[in-house]
Amino acid sequence: EVSVSRKEGSLATATALVTGTTVGAGVLALPAVSLPLGIVPSTVALVAAWLFMVASGLLIAEVNLNAMYKTGRTGMSVLGMSETYLGPVGAKVSGAAYVFIHYALLVAYIAQAGAVLGPALEAALSGAFHLGHP
Repeated sequence: EVSVSRKEGSLATATALVTGTTVGAGVLALPAVSLPLGIVPSTVALVAAWLFMVASGLLIAEVNLNAMYKTGRTGMSVLGMSETYLGPVGAKVSGAAYVFIHYALLVAYIAQAGAVLGPALEAALSGAFHLGHP
């Protein structure tokens, strides 16, 4: 028999957790980017994307709880869940996909940061080197 205890969290902690995991860099830009489609299609697309994310999050939570119950562990990672249900090969494929997605996100963030910071740094540095010269 496995006994799992947990400490009751606060509303502020839950709010911070949900906000931190759902509001990424692109989420804030989605309404502005999709607005040219029109308000109704944009709203429908964003609500559909939200429903998909909620459903997938709930499914992952269900798999996590079932894997914890099945293995008797008090915590379970994504790779642990993959290994429990897909075996060692499935865990390796899942891990590779997970790493690939995060590297792709890192590249996208760095590229966007370069596009935003490049002109700002160029203006700042050119102003610093041309101070006092007409």
